[in-house]
Amino acid sequence: MGQKITSPDIEHGNDCNRCTGAPFFRWPAGGTPEYIWVSFSGLVNCGFSHHPAPNGKLFRLTQSNINHCLWVLVGSVWFIEFQSHQIIPALSKIRLLDHTGWSFFVSQGPPCPFEYWRFPNNQAACVLMYAGSAGWATVWWGDGILDMVEWFGLSPGSSLFYDVSFSAPAFEYHRFADREQRTNVKFKKI
Repeated sequence: MGQKITSPDIEHGNDCNRCTGAPFFRWPAGGTPEYIWVSFSGLVNCGFSHHPAPNGKLFRLTQSNINHCLWVLVGSVWFIEFQSHQIIPALSKIRLLDHTGWSFFVSQGPPCPFEYWRFPNNQAACVLMYAGSAGWATVWWGDGILDMVEWFGLSPGSSLFYDVSFSAPAFEYHRFADREQRTNVKFKKI
């Protein structure tokens, strides 16, 4: 169904110096998210991995204790990392590998992207060592979700769920559902 919106606040981690303050001002001091969510869409399977591309799945990455501009998920099937590089070139990077090391997705973007930034896959074709090609990765951390909750007049709680899906070329579909508040809202953001 999606993720629960249990609190009006996102969980904050340690400040990512790259994105806190000048020149990018993505998060205020003390406002760097501890968790970042990533969703993949439009990935093409190249046939080298035993795992199908995780299109439409939602992944929660946790901020590293060592590098505060790095969020990682190390699972039994997937390894995902999102990083804002502290050194030149000043870019962010996202990649998706399966547990055996086959690469499904690699991309770079602005050093501190806006929430819901869509990264295109740099692996454009199925060649040796690529288990996936094409597609998009979308990254967010919760600020936009809380703005939408407030705009719709919803109350965070144990029964409020949020889900997002994506379609080409750049449409976002946001959905909020809550049995207690008798709410089921879905809208397209262009």
